[in-house]
Amino acid sequence: MALLWGAAAAAVGGLLVANMDFWLPRGGAATTEAYLAGAVLQLLGETKLQAQLSLVDEAVRTFKAKDLWKDTGAVVLAVRRPGCSLCREEAKELSSLKPELDALGIPLYAVLLEPGGYKEFLPFFSGEVFLDTETRFYGEEKRNMSLVGLLRISTLLQVRENKKQGIQGNYIGNGLTLGGIFVIGPGDQGVLLEYRNKDFSDHASNEKVLEAVKNIAPSAPITAKVSPKL
Repeated sequence: MALLWGAAAAAVGGLLVANMDFWLPRGGAATTEAYLAGAVLQLLGETKLQAQLSLVDEAVRTFKAKDLWKDTGAVVLAVRRPGCSLCREEAKELSSLKPELDALGIPLYAVLLEPGGYKEFLPFFSGEVFLDTETRFYGEEKRNMSLVGLLRISTLLQVRENKKQGIQGNYIGNGLTLGGIFVIGPGDQGVLLEYRNKDFSDHASNEKVLEAVKNIAPSAPITAKVSPKL
């Protein structure tokens, strides 16, 4: 009997700790636009963007991330794991902003840690998806979540809600490195929003993303220099 009580106390203690925030991964300093700009991304599948990109390696179709926002700015989702129902729900919710982003002329993109599950992820996301070959969008200091995070009440409730909505997932791939959302301005405007997911189910609200997007200043058009007539 004492053994059962001990086991029960340990289980309750573990559940309490799982729902505290002191152990959550924090990460390092804020990510700079310069660091993200140099990220080497790889095209996955067919894309309308290929003609607009300066490919670093045509054989594997890689390019520098800066190409995505240098003229217009962009919203970029760093996906933890494309097969995860929580990540698919996050992508679906963010995609609901697509009409507003299109009206503002701001593109929506996503980057993945690994290519596995890419095609299955596409129905949940309304933008272009790329592979982050250097995982720069996941921070210079990666934030890896413990599996204890699966016991957080917010995560359990969201998984249940996803099942009600028919958002299914799988267990394939690396699901411990947390992602987030970036809103990046064109030119030298830099990172206007960096939201780091705190746990498996946490993500930025659409209101926060849209607020940052509205702070993007239009990129100044490039005008040709005209030599003065003598």
